[in-house]
Amino acid sequence: MICENNPDLVFFKETEQTLFSYIFSFYCIGTVAVAGIIGNILSIVVLSRDKSEAHLKHLLRGLALVDCVFLIFVLPTSVLPNGYPHIRGLEEYYFFVYPFLLIWLLPLMYAGQTASVWMVVMVTVDRYFAVCRPFSKFRFSAKRAAHVPWVVFLAAVIYNIPRFFERTFDYVNSAQHTFSASCQEE
Repeated sequence: MICENNPDLVFFKETEQTLFSYIFSFYCIGTVAVAGIIGNILSIVVLSRDKSEAHLKHLLRGLALVDCVFLIFVLPTSVLPNGYPHIRGLEEYYFFVYPFLLIWLLPLMYAGQTASVWMVVMVTVDRYFAVCRPFSKFRFSAKRAAHVPWVVFLAAVIYNIPRFFERTFDYVNSAQHTFSASCQEE
């Protein structure tokens, strides 16, 4: 397990953020994440209204769902903490809520990212067989395709289970806001 030079493992170093990194990390990534959540929700709604029994709609709806899960977990773990030094009211979040969220939500964010990648692979495999081998025996049925996103997300969570155990939270002194995280060595 690599513990050195990992920015996720040191929560609260007293460093100054540049204005550029604050604007990029908080506003740009936050805007893209919120727009992505809205776009994925709209995609899920549109694909849910489609009454055809096409298996591709199930795969695309599953891709939009796992992307939405990933983006929802990006907001509290990657976007909000970058606003702390510049936005009032985020101090309690940054020092008291964020450390606990990071331990539990960061592995789920990674699971959403893993599931998103594998859903793209599933859509790609499906499109390969549809275009390059239209008469082959491999075809997703609509019933099978409806289960693929759930199986992929479950496999992604299982794959990322070790991430739940790689961080610990050490409370040092609340008056100085000194918190740290470390890898568990075996």
